[in-house]
Amino acid sequence: MSLPKDFWEKLQGRTDAELHDAIKNSKDYLPEAVEAIRAEWNKRGLSDVRAQELEKVVEARVAADDAKANEPLSISMRIFCMVLWGGIWPLVLYFRYRSKGYNRKASQCLMSILYGMALFMGLIMLMGYVFGFFAQRNR
Repeated sequence: MSLPKDFWEKLQGRTDAELHDAIKNSKDYLPEAVEAIRAEWNKRGLSDVRAQELEKVVEARVAADDAKANEPLSISMRIFCMVLWGGIWPLVLYFRYRSKGYNRKASQCLMSILYGMALFMGLIMLMGYVFGFFAQRNR
């Protein structure tokens, strides 16, 4: 099976890191594509030392992404989301955090919105009980 022409054009424009990633995850590609990627790797004269350097770069990037995903939401932002749960801004924050990869911040933002809703409902029920009690006493 022949590879499409745009594959060959894109292959030459790929970075060394992208080639290394493709070779590392060769099971995700057709055998012909892997052969072409290995040929491009050799054509560029890239060595095992370069592969180790790229592996370190990838590991650093993964570690940075993990740190970003596990960053907690500040107390002030939690309070903001809890108090303004009915507004649009806490939801905007939630979707922004989710889209930027701040998974922990997004989930904590959503939990603060839900806690704010529960607190509000609890206060409404308490006020109904208290005012209902006083209304019955005054009869």
